[in-house]
Amino acid sequence: MNSQPHRKTDFPIQQSEEHRIARRQFLKFACGSALALGAGGVCQHRLFARRVATAPKRVACLDQIDVGGYRLFRYPTEDEPCILVRLALDRWVAYSQNCTHLMLWYR
Repeated sequence: MNSQPHRKTDFPIQQSEEHRIARRQFLKFACGSALALGAGGVCQHRLFARRVATAPKRVACLDQIDVGGYRLFRYPTEDEPCILVRLALDRWVAYSQNCTHLMLWYR
């Protein structure tokens, strides 16, 4: 009869070898992590760029748009279409007409 448990005969790996990391594995991980952090640092300005504040623009007067009405305009440049919607007497919202999931501009 065998005195060792089944796991010892089925998986003959010493516990000290189980947790050992080879120098090559460590260097691959360290270099890969450094490259990923470096690429993230380079790309962060493109991904998280802050928009520069622009001057306010008068789109319409209070009496020009009825409640539920809207006005189309371009802001901050002539290439960026937007819409202004009057939700209530004292509530206005403006949205860019940029399709963010397809990265298209509606003109």
